Amino acid sequence: RPFAETVDLIHSELSEALEEFRDGHGLDEVYYSCSWDMFCPGNILSCDCKPCRYHKPEGIPIEFADTVIRIGDYLGHEKVDAERTIDDDGIDATDKDWIPEHIRKDMKTFQGFIAAGHWLLSHAYQYRLGTWSTLIFTILAIEEFCQNNGIDLDRAIKLKMEYNKTRPYKHGKKI
Repeated sequence: RPFAETVDLIHSELSEALEEFRDGHGLDEVYYSCSWDMFCPGNILSCDCKPCRYHKPEGIPIEFADTVIRIGDYLGHEKVDAERTIDDDGIDATDKDWIPEHIRKDMKTFQGFIAAGHWLLSHAYQYRLGTWSTLIFTILAIEEFCQNNGIDLDRAIKLKMEYNKTRPYKHGKKI
């Protein structure tokens, strides 16, 4: 998959998190949707969207999980050791000093965090210098934001990975 396509898909996950926020969902809220309507195989009589293998987990934590999963997929494909924080260009993924102060300040709010995430991804795409360290930094920033806001990112990743096992490759989409 071309890097531009990967960055597009990661951007889309952050945008979906923003849409969840705009729709009034809480930062730590996970809910379930079912495309089966009243003929859900998990409940023959009606679908009450309780978690089952037919129900898709949704919410801000799930979109953050999708972001981390997409970045992890890219890093794995590129055979990057995600435990290594200093890349071949000498960029340290744990060093926040290269991020402008106003962006670091904005990252404390949800909206600022989403904007900063888009900026980080655009930075990785534009410069290609430190691409993987920027992506690892993005994961670390998501983890920190989640910890500071009571979001159980590990649980969200597990829920989404389990759900993804039930889906076809690319979920029937073009990219």
